[in-house]
Amino acid sequence: MTRDDADRIVLEERARALARPRHDRRSHVQEARGLALFERGGTVYAVERGAVFEATRVLPPTPLPRSAPHWLGIASLHGELIAVVDLAVLLGGALPPSPVAVPIDDLDAADGEERQLVIVLGNGRRELAVVVDAVREPRDATETLAVAPGTEHGTARLVVGTTDDGVRVLDAAALLADPRLRLEAETSSET
Repeated sequence: MTRDDADRIVLEERARALARPRHDRRSHVQEARGLALFERGGTVYAVERGAVFEATRVLPPTPLPRSAPHWLGIASLHGELIAVVDLAVLLGGALPPSPVAVPIDDLDAADGEERQLVIVLGNGRRELAVVVDAVREPRDATETLAVAPGTEHGTARLVVGTTDDGVRVLDAAALLADPRLRLEAETSSET
């Protein structure tokens, strides 16, 4: 094997590694144990840190006609469309005011539009953006949880329980599997 062949092989391996989708490279997030906390409509929620891809800001979502109240619409995130939902509405909370939008500087968007804070959840890929008012410091998942309340609005399986300080702990797998939060289910029911 010549030096040129060896260099070509190394470059091809590097190119393959860089070409992999970003979610294949999120090592420390998947291994983290604990809870990611966020606030919406005056309630603090928690979800397993391993299910959170990122906290970011997106342009206001494009509403979907005749969608359920918890559906805010779809938005572009890293060049792909993602569903944007309000879990506070789905979980039976009072309808919060319009999602918090903050101005961004000219370096982020030349049009000066405002962006909404979301946490992006997924299992191996970005699947769902949840509008939040604030992201809180993460914490260990060592607390004892009070059993989740009854089946208000059919959401009992989404809420694992409540911590002593009132944080509602959500089941990330149940959220991602819930047909009410799947883009396909919402759009196919309208046909």
